[in-house]
Parts: sequence; structure tokens; C-alpha cells
Amino acid sequence: MLRRILTEVVRSRHGVLGASAAVHYAKPSQKHSDQFIRAGNVLVNSVEAEVIAWGCLPHITGDVAFIYTDTGAINVVASAVRDLLAGFGAATAFSVDSFGSYKGLETFAGMRDGSIWLISGTTSGSLAKRIIEKQMVESRQIVSLFSLGAPKETAVCHLDYDEQHNPSGLPSIQSHPPDDCPLCRAGSTPLWLTDEHFLVSDIAVTPYLPKRDDLSKETLAALHQFVGQNVFRVLFQPNQHTERSDIFLDLEPHSSDLLASSPTAIPKLADRFRCRTQQSLPAAVDAIVHLDDPASQALASGIATYLHGRGLRPTQVGASMLVTHLFDPEPESVVVVASTVASGTSVIDLSRTLRAKSSVKAVSYVVLVDRSSTEERARQTLQSVTTTEDGHRYDYHVIARLPLPDPSTVARNAWDDETQLLQRLLEHSYDNALNDILEARSDVLRRAKDRSQRGLSGDLFWPSDDGSPLNLSHGFVFLPSGCPPQRASQADVYSIIRCLLHSLRTKGKDGKEPPLKQHPLHRKVLDVGVFYRFNDPVLQAAFLRAATPAELDYSNSDIGNQSANARLLLMRIFKDPLAPAIEFALALAVGRLRITEDDKALVLAEVDGLKPPLGRVAMAFINAWRES
Repeated sequence: MLRRILTEVVRSRHGVLGASAAVHYAKPSQKHSDQFIRAGNVLVNSVEAEVIAWGCLPHITGDVAFIYTDTGAINVVASAVRDLLAGFGAATAFSVDSFGSYKGLETFAGMRDGSIWLISGTTSGSLAKRIIEKQMVESRQIVSLFSLGAPKETAVCHLDYDEQHNPSGLPSIQSHPPDDCPLCRAGSTPLWLTDEHFLVSDIAVTPYLPKRDDLSKETLAALHQFVGQNVFRVLFQPNQHTERSDIFLDLEPHSSDLLASSPTAIPKLADRFRCRTQQSLPAAVDAIVHLDDPASQALASGIATYLHGRGLRPTQVGASMLVTHLFDPEPESVVVVASTVASGTSVIDLSRTLRAKSSVKAVSYVVLVDRSSTEERARQTLQSVTTTEDGHRYDYHVIARLPLPDPSTVARNAWDDETQLLQRLLEHSYDNALNDILEARSDVLRRAKDRSQRGLSGDLFWPSDDGSPLNLSHGFVFLPSGCPPQRASQADVYSIIRCLLHSLRTKGKDGKEPPLKQHPLHRKVLDVGVFYRFNDPVLQAAFLRAATPAELDYSNSDIGNQSANARLLLMRIFKDPLAPAIEFALALAVGRLRITEDDKALVLAEVDGLKPPLGRVAMAFINAWRES
């Protein structure tokens, strides 16, 4: 009975703080979590505090002389214990003092005998272990007011869900080490709870509406070279390094013929590559070293063919084979070829290997596309590979620069979230017609990762509710001049929006910081107006997929009218059979798009009353959102 009563009290007083897609908690234990027990929120009513104190009585022995609390916020419970004991005629001459949680425990000198250590809440039991270790007390002397997901230990109330004993209980809170936190990898920022009252400051939220000039001319020029060329692919995972990368640049079909007059070559890229190669390659080349991916190998073969026409016969070898007999042991002039460079690690490692070979006197690097996430990252790569110990500089040629997120830092993408939701729905759905659709979609996403398919160019997004594919209409400002919209694939559109948002996260104008750069207590979101400014269904879907959850989190009540605007947008979308209703429902279901609980209730009520109702898939996603 006590467990059920206190669980309801904790729920009603919001004693378990929930985070958002934008931020999570870094607890005093250093562990990260998306939830946190704060007993201070619960202790606002004297009667409720006395009920908690009554639950403590079985753990208070008659010889207690000291009660030590982890936060002064729960001293009221210790005082209530003293009052209750006095009412029962027991001796109450014990003192109450706070040791200040983890930080204070390092210097706190408590009494071992006759002491009770009162902890406000625990999710892992780590503070109890630290007290036992530091203060040399026994586990029976430690009492937690609330526990959730912690090892079974002395606690007044276990908040965990139990079908029989605590049906109103809460799901366990997952904690993560700071160096391996999936919340951080997903783009959420940790809020440190540093003082003994476990408080954080209010979070400011600023909306931003992207504009036409938010993409630099250089980035736009690079994008224009690739639109309509089937270069942009989504979900292909050629190796572990790019396993979580959502955008793959499929340059292999184009790399070998850039120096030839081939109709399949990308025109502007081929012109720039041909000009740079003819002007900058050394007169003598002993070896061509390429990164081990197929596109770099094809690019090296094209350069080798070109050099053969000049009477040169350089050795051609992959980076992983440098230590074998296939490599000329005494090359003086080397050309290093890379189709793409992201973090720069591959070419930096290769440059280190070449410097160890005393015969090498000159190295020229040729990079077809530099997709380094920032200009600073690209500059670091250039400096690392071109500057030698004696001050001599090697050549470094980049044909196209296209800033994209570093694949090695991407934890999850929207298709990972979708795949996880589809699996969950398939496990619990008894609608055979729905299951067939979900299975078919799962197969599409699964096959996209195969080398034979090399990712997705189309089918990135669910169709509209009437089954129409999401297309682009005339007037998209980021398309090349004169380019018909049907020429741009869904992968092209998504990549353009991905580049736009990446630029807003990493580059500012006129000395200002980037509009979407996040800070722990200052969050930046995309203004809901972005879905009106870029109102083609395929563009709306691209923004939903390319934005981080933090950038579409309108659940903060202090964000102005953004949540209400999102609610009005959702109802407009769900009533339009040509709109990307499934994509919006999916974004809500997986938590990429969030609104306040009040607006959520209004949306669900309106959706339930739609005539005609939403389609089978959209409604399945809405129901998943309803239960979240």
C-alpha cells in the first residue's frame, strides 16, 4: 500500500524529471541518463512528507544519533521522522546534517556508529556503494527514499513497475557512462547536476527559419555538380567506418572516366579534374597510391591511363599494400589518390607511411571530393599531409568541397529509428495487411545496405496517404538553374537539405555563431515555418529526416507558440491526402518531432475524428506515438 501511495505522489509531483531530445542529465555520479529522480520536487506537502517519514521508521534503530542526507532538500523527512518518534515516546536526540552527495562525500567526516545515511533517490545504487567505501558503514545503515531500476536494496519506495504490486510504477531509468553515451551520440547535450540540490537553470529556446543564402556558393556549386547524376545514395554501408553514415557519395561509376571524353562523366567535375591533373601532376611519377575503396581505385586507374599516354609507367597500389613487394621499394615521386576524404584519417595515416620511406622526395595528393565536416577539419588534414619535418610542402589538390557530417561521429539516422519502430510494430501487430506493408518497407531498407544495391536513390520516404510518391515541384531554390525537378532524386533532395542544416550547425555569418549551434542551456530549433517555406511534400519529409531530434523539439512550454503552430501544421497535413502524413506520423512516433502534451492530446482527438480516417500505416505510427 505504501509503495502504491508514494508512487502516485511521485507521479503527481513530477518527482522523476524527464529530459527531451535536446538535452539529458549528467548526474552527480557522472553517469548520463534521460531521467532523474529529484525528491525535492516531491516534498511540497507536509502530510506527504510525513507519510514518507513513516515509511522510514522500520529502518531507524533506537541507538541512532545522526542522520546524514545526500541533499538538504530531504532534511524535512529526517525532521518528520524525529517528530513521529517523539509522538511514539521514543528518544529523538539525533542530529540531521547533509553530506552533499558525491562531491561532498569526498571531504565529509561522518560518524560510523549510530548513523543512518538517507539518500533521496537512486537508480544504480552507486552512491550507497561509495558511502560504504568512504565511511566504512554497513549497508543496513543506508536508506533510499526512492529507488528505480536500482539493485534491490533498502528503500522506502521502489518506484519500479510491477503488474501485481505496483501497476502505476515507472519503467527503469537507464544510465550510461559518459564516454559511451547513446544520448550524446544522438546529438543530445548533457545538463550537469552539480550542486547538492540537483538543480539546473532554465533552458532558453530560440527558433530559426532557414533562408536561401544559408548555403554557401561553394557548397551549392558542389551540390549542383552531383544533382541528377545518381551520386547521392542513402543507407549504403561499405565498411565499418561509415556504418552509420546516412549519405554515401557513389563516385565509383564516374571516377575512371573523368580524364576521358566520356558521356557518362559528370561534366563540371570532369572539367575541373582534367584541368587540375594536366596542370599539377609531376612530370615524373613513380607510383600511384590509392585508398582501398573501389572509387579511389577507379580514380587511380584513370590517372594511370592518362600517365601512360605521357609515356610514364607508374606502379599502382592500394594503401593497405604499401608494405608488400608490390610497391616499388625506391619511388621518388608519388601521387596519392582519394575519391573522398571525411575525417582525413586515411590520408594522414598514409602520409605517415610514405614519410617513413627515405626514397620518397615528392608527394602529390589528389582528392576528388573533400566532405570534411568543417573548414577547420579540412585545413587540419591539409596541414598534416603537406608539411614535412624539413619544412618542405607537398601538393594537395581538392576538386570539390562538400561539407557533410563526419561519418565516424554519426550515431543514428532517421532510417535507423524507422527500422527499430517497424520491428516493434511487426512484433505486436495482428493486422496481416499492415504487416505485409511493414515487411515490404523493412525489406527495402535492408536491401539498401547491400553492396549490390549501393543504397537508396528513391524510396527514401513513405508515399503520401493516397499512395503517391513524394515529388519535387518547380521553384526549389537550391536546384541548379534550368534543372527540371523530376531530374532530382529523393536522395538528391535529402542531401541538399542535409547540407543546409549541417551548414547552419557549423557556420555563422559576419562573425556570428551558427544559427543551429546548440548549448546546454540555450537550445536552437527549426521554426515550424520551415514546413511552410519549403512546402513540397518531399522537402517536408527531407527536413523531418535530416534534422536532429533537438531541432524539432517543440515540447518545451517556454518556446512560445511553436508547439501550437506544429499542432496546426499536423492537422493540415493529416487532412491532405497528398501530404506526407506517414512521414510526419513516423517522426512523432520515433520522437524526432515533439510537441507539448496538451497539443498532443488535441492532435490525437482530431485525428480520431477524421473523416475519412488516416491510412493504415499512418494510423499505426500515430498509435505508437499515442502510447509513447
